[in-house]
Amino acid sequence: MLMSRCVRLARACVCAIVLWLVCGGSAMASPRAVVNLDIDRQGNVTADFHLPAGTRVVRFKEATVDAARRRWLPADSGLVMEGNAVTAADGGEISRLRLVIGRAQQGRLRSYDALVDFGDGGVAVYSSYLELEMPTAFVLAKPGYVRGNRIAAGAAMVPQEGAYLYMGPLTAQRLAGGSILLDRRTPPWVTTELRTTLPRLAHYYVKALGWRRPLRPNIMLVVAAPEQPGASYRGDVLPGQSIRLALTGGDWQTPSEQRRLMLRQMLAHELFHVFEREDGGGADHGRPWIHEGMAEYAALQALRATRLAGTPFVVEALDERINQCLARLGNRSLTAVEPTSSEQRLFYDCGTLAFALYDRYSQVQPDGAGSYFKAVAPVLQLDGDAVVNLMNRLSRDAVPSAHAYIGQLLAAGRLDDTTPLETVMTELGIVNTSGRHANAVYARAVLHYLLANDCSGGRGYWTLPEGFRLDGRFNCRTVSDSPTISHAFAIDLRDNAAQAYERIRADCGRAGATVPLAGPGDMRLSLACDKPIDAVPMAVHPGRLP
Repeated sequence: MLMSRCVRLARACVCAIVLWLVCGGSAMASPRAVVNLDIDRQGNVTADFHLPAGTRVVRFKEATVDAARRRWLPADSGLVMEGNAVTAADGGEISRLRLVIGRAQQGRLRSYDALVDFGDGGVAVYSSYLELEMPTAFVLAKPGYVRGNRIAAGAAMVPQEGAYLYMGPLTAQRLAGGSILLDRRTPPWVTTELRTTLPRLAHYYVKALGWRRPLRPNIMLVVAAPEQPGASYRGDVLPGQSIRLALTGGDWQTPSEQRRLMLRQMLAHELFHVFEREDGGGADHGRPWIHEGMAEYAALQALRATRLAGTPFVVEALDERINQCLARLGNRSLTAVEPTSSEQRLFYDCGTLAFALYDRYSQVQPDGAGSYFKAVAPVLQLDGDAVVNLMNRLSRDAVPSAHAYIGQLLAAGRLDDTTPLETVMTELGIVNTSGRHANAVYARAVLHYLLANDCSGGRGYWTLPEGFRLDGRFNCRTVSDSPTISHAFAIDLRDNAAQAYERIRADCGRAGATVPLAGPGDMRLSLACDKPIDAVPMAVHPGRLP
């Protein structure tokens, strides 16, 4: 009998503790909103808020105009949304509020941080956009919860700030100082690569940048179109020290040294953006080439320092970016580049060139920083004008003869003379001005020229073993079906694009001119080439790295 009473007493104590925790640790619990999150077969997510009795105003922690109107669609009529508050149109009580986001709406959004769609029935929702000023608890139809290096599962939770709630066929794994959320179609070699690479890069960045705060990055890996050929990727930095990585194409299913290095470089680039977002103090650089160039050059430095890539790979990558910049920038400055899909790569390539120069300028100063990361740390908190002024000052001190050119490159509309750049980089030991461009530079020049003549929207292509698949989705005429081509003027673009480029320079640029193209099988077509092709400047190659 005594034992039975002790057991009952112990159970009562446990129940009391659980009730105390659920109610927020107080005897008189605050009114609590319960949010049911569910996902249907099409990947549409519904957030169904059940509100305490007597609720007349629902206030989101995030501004409703951003978190709800732009990211979520209200599913109920009779509600008025103003600022971060929701009220009933008739002034009455609100017992329920439903917000819906569907795949159709996701496609129209320019922000990727509210919901990550894994495309295979799985989603991850950033819960901070759904939290109210009153205590908020979440009930998941298909539960899962990931934040930092804490992963748990359960039917109901109160996540901390910066949490992602996930539902569907996804797998969460802990890492040292972070976590990864995986699409079930993720190749095993990619999982292994992320588990080994992420901690090394995170540790290196923390040390190199002198960080004093915890870093627990979350990686959400989306696998798209595994049934299609090719291997492309995209990365986006999200709130809560999180990164969305999308791997598109079936070639990712098979490991190779090239794809392994692509994945490492993408991860290093996006992880630097996490530091930029966390440590930038809300600074808006206002110039995409600063944002992307800083991270692209940092990724190359980090891969070399951690030995995740050898020096030859880093030199070749720097070579490619500098030459792609020089080949496509022409006599424009970086501020004259439009942020369109066809020009966006210039922000990465020319931004890499700008920060390679910045790195070298910083090291040759009497009080040189000693490393790129020590030199770039202050830049994280500067606006765009301040970054340009800093680069101008350093260039004036390092190479006075090239100061005017650097000023034009960073701030003016056109470049009066591109010749000094070769002198600048040679004097700084970054490049030697000799040799020819790699085949990829000429192939890119030819392909973008052909697409510019046939399309009026964004232009791009995919590199495949059998040739180049043109992206004909943007107001194209002849290539609207996105054909794969391998030859122009019967010249193989895969290994002799320079000859094809010279042939276009000789035969095109006049009324009625056309270029014959061929591809796998019996694919044949002809494109107009009545406009002259842009000149490709002298090739430059890295000498010693800064």
